[in-house]
Amino acid sequence: MRTEYSIFLLLINYGNIVEYCPSPLLSSLIRGCLETKRDIYDGGANHTLIGVQFISFANTVDSLYAIKRLCFDHDSAVISLAELVRCLKCDWGYNMQEPFHDAVAGTTRGQRLSDTYMEVRERALSLPKFGTSAGAENKDIQNITRLVESGLALGVKVDCRDNINFIALLDCLIHYSPWLN
Repeated sequence: MRTEYSIFLLLINYGNIVEYCPSPLLSSLIRGCLETKRDIYDGGANHTLIGVQFISFANTVDSLYAIKRLCFDHDSAVISLAELVRCLKCDWGYNMQEPFHDAVAGTTRGQRLSDTYMEVRERALSLPKFGTSAGAENKDIQNITRLVESGLALGVKVDCRDNINFIALLDCLIHYSPWLN
């Protein structure tokens, strides 16, 4: 009975999913979305897909692992979380912009900061990834995978466009998660 009720709620709210969880990557791969210029969750596909699409599960695990290693690990931390956010807002140093970089400070300082952000990106890219043999053997990645799975099982919903909720999620992960200890 409970499962039938959950499916019923999913079906009647299907059109509302696009507001909170658009899926441009998946939409670009499903026939009909490009032709109608609509997201898969907005009725753009030729066929309706109902259910949870785990398109970004691996990216979530990889991102949380990179944050842990780059910002919080005693052995490998190279940047603070606030500086990593600035780094991402400047596209890893490829698009330095105000107010994250002060143009008045000069081009040399901006170039040095850009180079630093690019080095951080290279470190992030070199980390083991979920779904690879190196990732399968990594205990931290296994712990983060279980943490994300448990959040999905509990029905945790986060709209990442709402910076306050996303920062609250990061704060929760940082202070209350066993994988950071």
